[in-house]
Amino acid sequence: MYSRDEIKALTDKVLNMAKADAVEVSFDGGERSATRWANSSITVNLVQYDQQITVNVRHGQKQGTATTRELDDEGLKTAVDEANDAAQKARDNPNLPALVKGFDVCLMPFAMNAATRYINPTKTLEYMAAGKPIVSSAVPDVVHNFTPIVAVAHSHDEFVDAVASALQRPDPVRIEEGIARAESAGWEAIVASMRNHIVHTLARS
Repeated sequence: MYSRDEIKALTDKVLNMAKADAVEVSFDGGERSATRWANSSITVNLVQYDQQITVNVRHGQKQGTATTRELDDEGLKTAVDEANDAAQKARDNPNLPALVKGFDVCLMPFAMNAATRYINPTKTLEYMAAGKPIVSSAVPDVVHNFTPIVAVAHSHDEFVDAVASALQRPDPVRIEEGIARAESAGWEAIVASMRNHIVHTLARS
């Protein structure tokens, strides 16, 4: 099985390889064992580790996904290329804003496991831009970067209670903070920030 640091290294590789508007990487791993008996004796005893990485990329309103069990550089690059190719061939979804407009609460009920430990859910900022209350399970990236705008639940009961609270008493302050946060993460804002860094660095040199 891969260690936490090894999973993070694989995730970082994929993020560096993928050139897209948004990238989401999931690692899924498990262990399977099998034992064969014959004449009251063990004849075969096998342990198999299953690991795979799923890459989801977004170009505008197009998304593409690919999965690989080949976790060397070539296998990761192939998965990234397949995800990009699937996104390029996908149809635009112009109805997405209209669909989100109909939401009362935006949910991110991710399972808490090795596959979600290092994900950076692209939908977080999309939900914020939509001006909706958001409830998420305790994904580390969301906990560290998006609270208290996003209501984070650490258990099933907390999640249900948070959704009920958001339905009954949506917090307008959090919603406005979310909209501002999404605007600050747009490409125009990012380019302006990078330009300022470059200008300040050149001015000091």
